Amino acid sequence: MKKILIIIALFFSVAAYAGNGLRFSHISWKEALQQAKQEKKLIFIDFYTQWCGPCRVMADEVFVTRATGDFYNGHFINLKIDAETPEGSELARKYGVKVYPTFVYIDPATENAVHFSTSRQDEDIFLFTGASALSKDKNSVYLYEREKQGAADADFLYNMAYYLSSIYQRDAADKKLRQLISLKGQDLGNARIWEYFTRFIKDRQHPLSQELLRQPEKYSRLYGQEEVGEQVYALYRWERDVAVLQQAPAFEGRAYLVSKLRFEEAMKTKDYQRAGLLADSMFLQAGSRNKELCGDLDFMVRLRDDNTTMPAAQLAVLTKLAQYAAYNVPNREDGIAHFNYARILEYIIRQQPQQGAALIAPPAIGAGEYSLRPQGLLAKPVKTKNTK
Repeated sequence: MKKILIIIALFFSVAAYAGNGLRFSHISWKEALQQAKQEKKLIFIDFYTQWCGPCRVMADEVFVTRATGDFYNGHFINLKIDAETPEGSELARKYGVKVYPTFVYIDPATENAVHFSTSRQDEDIFLFTGASALSKDKNSVYLYEREKQGAADADFLYNMAYYLSSIYQRDAADKKLRQLISLKGQDLGNARIWEYFTRFIKDRQHPLSQELLRQPEKYSRLYGQEEVGEQVYALYRWERDVAVLQQAPAFEGRAYLVSKLRFEEAMKTKDYQRAGLLADSMFLQAGSRNKELCGDLDFMVRLRDDNTTMPAAQLAVLTKLAQYAAYNVPNREDGIAHFNYARILEYIIRQQPQQGAALIAPPAIGAGEYSLRPQGLLAKPVKTKNTK
């Protein structure tokens, strides 16, 4: 009986969670048109294929969120259509679908599309995409028509640049943005230019980036030191030259990036003793960048060939990295860090069983316990009985 109750509880918890996401209607095209007319909604179609990786990511990570469900269920009749089925391919041809996923928003009265979008999108961009479909001056059909008419006002340029960036047409978007920032008042002091910049611009040579780096104090006063620091960090995140980093404006995470480059150089030259010391420095310097550090470690410790015997010194460094990531990754449900650590342990057990004893020793730096408990969550106090 107890097992049955647990199964029932799990069923209802899963059902409740599923109900929070985007709900697709399993109805015919004719029925969708009729329902959309009755409810005065647009039709949203997610065109996908069985082999499309980004389509699967959207389904697993974005369509399931509460915010997505609340917005799309309230504003659209939602259809999910496999573009390679007989019925799906017909609709895909009708709306000119050529890449996947493609998101099409349709007026049921005319059966004409009012907005197109595509590619894998984060939740906030996908919500922006849906809101644009409902907007008279942000939907793609309107924007492209205004472009044909030669529009060059600030609102059009901003909306067009934002739309193009949302579908990863970054070069076209940047042309519109550069037109926009040539206009008076369209610089980083303008809140919406700042919002666009922080979301889409990661090129340090971009005019807006150069403006920020020339006077970070000015924008710290406008938007806060932490937010400005995040953007400066993003601009230097993938810099490969230690000297360039050392000459950059001070920002949180610079020391971590320097130590990471020095560690990678030591590994490249196979100086594993030095690399081990630099790994400790990298851990200690991470600070608020611990999430990025753990993400970087995911790529540093992947075993390429389980059957190749690596030098003991190299294995010791990789084990240190894998253990740190598994113990300290902020998202305790992140399977990559745990998978990499398990692969390293499996390799050691198979190749060097004498090293096993060291694996259970607490690490010197970072979390001292390997647990799936959220970081910062304390253990429940053990109650003791008072005795006289």
